[in-house]
Amino acid sequence: MLFADSRFLTSDTDVYTPDIMKEAFTTEGIVQIPGDGTKYPVKPGEYIIIAEQGINHKEKNSNSVDLSKANFENFYPNMKDVDNPQVTNTIVLYEKLIFHNRGYRSYVIARLPKGMTSETFLKDYKYEYSYKTVAGIKTRDAMKIPNEWIVDAVNLCSKDDFKRIVTDPSLDSGWSYSGLNRNDKNRYGKSVRRKVLSENGGKPIFQDTNNSTDDFVITAPPTMFK
Repeated sequence: MLFADSRFLTSDTDVYTPDIMKEAFTTEGIVQIPGDGTKYPVKPGEYIIIAEQGINHKEKNSNSVDLSKANFENFYPNMKDVDNPQVTNTIVLYEKLIFHNRGYRSYVIARLPKGMTSETFLKDYKYEYSYKTVAGIKTRDAMKIPNEWIVDAVNLCSKDDFKRIVTDPSLDSGWSYSGLNRNDKNRYGKSVRRKVLSENGGKPIFQDTNNSTDDFVITAPPTMFK
């Protein structure tokens, strides 16, 4: 399983060429759950926690959360990251996946096709694009994840700064938020949480219409605060 964030921001209006959004998701960073796809199963109604740092953040901030028992953590040695040996590291497949603290990016869960290696993916799914700036045309490289590989997606932004979704509408035609704007000092300790339609045997049945505007509870307390 892959977890990736968007290269493009939901808070800007730059035009990127070529436009491949109908076919693929352009990503800033990708991490992969280790194993063969069966080692760490996520059963219906269950979940996993992927932490940026799998430590007890309450030790330095009592208003934070304890992530020392997360299922996985993203570890980047060249960033002087803290590596908790008790938390399994994800495989850093491409660049760095750093959660945007104002929520200006979108996120996807995806699966590589059966038989495809990560090496093949990194070789065959590069994406070069260009866009206009006040200084002229800029060209950058990224990776693309075909839309048919994507299991789920969510577009995020702060409420006042939203400009556009950065996924094809077939993946997510809406967006959600946990802060009002980039200067919202009350955005901390908030999240978006998928709505629960019902329960089956004590397991939640979540709403998923591929429209995050309808499917998520905004500015919700994170489940980790329980």
